[in-house]
Formats: sequence, C-alpha cells, structure tokens
Amino acid sequence: MIYICKSLNQQLNNMSEENQNEKALKSPKEVAEMRKNMEDQYRNQMSLLQVQKEYENLLADIEEARYRRVLSTMRISQMLAPEQPDQEEPKEQPTA
Repeated sequence: MIYICKSLNQQLNNMSEENQNEKALKSPKEVAEMRKNMEDQYRNQMSLLQVQKEYENLLADIEEARYRRVLSTMRISQMLAPEQPDQEEPKEQPTA
C-alpha cells in the first residue's frame, strides 16, 4: 500500500513538474495519450489492490474470531465463578 502511494505521489509530482515546465497547452492527441497512460497505470495496480483487499478482509475476520473467543471465555469464567456476597461497608459502632 505504501509503495502504491509513493508511486502515485511520484507520478503526481512528475506531472506537476511537467505542467510547470510546459506552459503551452497540450494537443488533444497528447491529452488522450496521457489519459491512456494513467488508465494503464491504474489497471496495473488493480490486481495488487485486490490481493491487499483480500488480505485486509482475512485480518478482520481473524480479529473478529479472536474477539468472539475471548468474549466467550469471559462469559464462561463469569458463569463458573462463585457468587460473591455483597460487600457492605462496616457500620460504625457508637462509642460509649
């Protein structure tokens, strides 16, 4: 994910530098070529992003299973624990 962000950030920086260096407007053919290049770049990243999505979903499933396991363990331990009597504060005895 970090690699993708850095890669896209570098592309944006390169594009902004190109825009600053080239004051002239681009021809429709050049604009179409740039769009095609951008689309190709995004399509190349899609497969990696799909794999990352599956990975993140698996991690979320694992965390949820751990949570359920801990929660059930807590409930069982609470059921098996002996009842504790209500703890009342000792009343002060009057001094005579």
